[in-house]
Amino acid sequence: TRTPESELSSEMRKARLNIYQDCNDAFRKLLLGKFGRLPLGYLNGTSTGAIKKTMEQNIEKIENFIAHTIPDMVNVVATVVLMFAIFFSLDGWLAAVGLAVIAVSVILQFSNFMGKKAQEFTRIYFDAQERMSASAVQYVRGMPVVKIFGQSVRSFRQFNAEIEAYKTYALKVCDTYQPGMVAFTVLL
Repeated sequence: TRTPESELSSEMRKARLNIYQDCNDAFRKLLLGKFGRLPLGYLNGTSTGAIKKTMEQNIEKIENFIAHTIPDMVNVVATVVLMFAIFFSLDGWLAAVGLAVIAVSVILQFSNFMGKKAQEFTRIYFDAQERMSASAVQYVRGMPVVKIFGQSVRSFRQFNAEIEAYKTYALKVCDTYQPGMVAFTVLL
């Protein structure tokens, strides 16, 4: 049985939090073991911001996927299967048309996001995001210098350039994917 969060004792909440922290710590230790086996050239060519982002934010994303996305996907698939079972029991032709429209919209969506061009586009987008995050970490580490000398964000040219590059590419991504998303939404 599942107990609502509001009915849990403080000890049970603390135990759940400890399990969550232990899982994230285990992922971090596993990843640190992999970093120890990397050649030094990789670490010289990678910014500290990128490594820190991998160790903190990416671990959280993995945990979020395992803990939340997978159960949600199972729930969605079960709901759709049950929904179409009910639709086919009521009116087979209407259910077949509905199933065909959903199949066309899903194929349209996958072709928009899974083609060779889209994969390259996504790789460049995430690389730009990674560079911006790495520059942000380095900027934050340099903030005491900025405060002491009274300089603006423009004094960190690389950080500013990474923000502008990410903004430009993010807008390009939105403009590129907009027609496919509109068609997908209209079909559904």
